[in-house]
Amino acid sequence: MDYENFKEQFIEQLQEELYGKGVEARFDTKAVEKLNNEGYDAVTVTPAESNIGVTGYAFFEVENNEKVSVVVEGIWRF
Repeated sequence: MDYENFKEQFIEQLQEELYGKGVEARFDTKAVEKLNNEGYDAVTVTPAESNIGVTGYAFFEVENNEKVSVVVEGIWRF
């Protein structure tokens, strides 16, 4: 699976996990540039009726074999 497909699948799984907890949200991705020329992709999760969301570097965790459900629990605790 290429990286773009991975990101799409990750967001779909994240939506399902949160929806199962009763949370409806918007999901956005963006490239974050760092000063040392190394950047990363971030995902922002914003509750449906809010303008404030949480942005995380979740792709890295899942790429390193962390389960999506564990990442969701981390977001949920935030």
